[in-house]
Amino acid sequence: MKIEKGRWYFGFICPHCGANIYSLDDPTQGGTKGPVAIGEAKFSVPCRSCETDEILFGTHELVPLQAHEDLLGSPALPRRKPSGKARQKLSNRYPKAKATFGIRFIEDQPECAVIFARCVVKWSYVENETALLLAKILKINTEPALAMFLAMQSSRVQIDVLTAAARTALSADDFKLFQAIMNIRRTMEGARNHLVHGLIGGSTVVKDGVLWTDQKDYVRHTATVWGTDYAQMHTKYLEEVFVYEADDLETIAQDLEWLHRFIGNLWGYLDSSDVVWRAERYHQLCTEPRVQAELQRMARVGQQS
Repeated sequence: MKIEKGRWYFGFICPHCGANIYSLDDPTQGGTKGPVAIGEAKFSVPCRSCETDEILFGTHELVPLQAHEDLLGSPALPRRKPSGKARQKLSNRYPKAKATFGIRFIEDQPECAVIFARCVVKWSYVENETALLLAKILKINTEPALAMFLAMQSSRVQIDVLTAAARTALSADDFKLFQAIMNIRRTMEGARNHLVHGLIGGSTVVKDGVLWTDQKDYVRHTATVWGTDYAQMHTKYLEEVFVYEADDLETIAQDLEWLHRFIGNLWGYLDSSDVVWRAERYHQLCTEPRVQAELQRMARVGQQS
């Protein structure tokens, strides 16, 4: 992130060169004094001043720091505001657009390509957090157990195994919370899979997005075009073409970021033996808006059945 002179952050003091390492925003802007973290976690943080790539800090070393100078942030593109929408039919969104598909169209929209890549990369991290969740549920923090879980190629099989373990090991309340997050995971996985397993195209009319179609629809259309001497190149097929605008792609990318973070929060909660803290944390996890909505949906379904 960009560091602004005079603003407050949470961070560390480099033991090699003594420079401030600004790591997190301080929402109190200097209102918090003393250590701001507890527990036995470790922070792995690089120092950009002396370019020491990895320094381990304890939680007691995370302190408020006021920036003495402006520092450039990451070269990453700024995040867009998510649209909160899924893909849209091209014929509805851009009635005059003509769809064309090919392997290089993704390169014509470099910002969309970056967001697309984030969606691909983040799912591997979600799977990793899911494996760690299994380890915490079964209390088997062993390499063979995690490797066996990740070796399961089918996501459905992974979740079936994880659910069977959770049903046996968790309390009724914890299992209900677990089910809610797995339901959310399934929905987000579906959105991600639709995106990455389709074909990407473009149109001169669509300036800030990419076209998408299902592989089966594309093959069927190609066969039809060949059989009609190309008379139906851009007609009926448009009903099977969708558009992902950049803000729609950002929705998927940030949903996956949230999912990765929440699964980590869940296994962190399950790993604690502090009864008082767990009670407070359980309430926090259940009242997260997405989780709360899913718990309410599950309750309605349960009443109907």
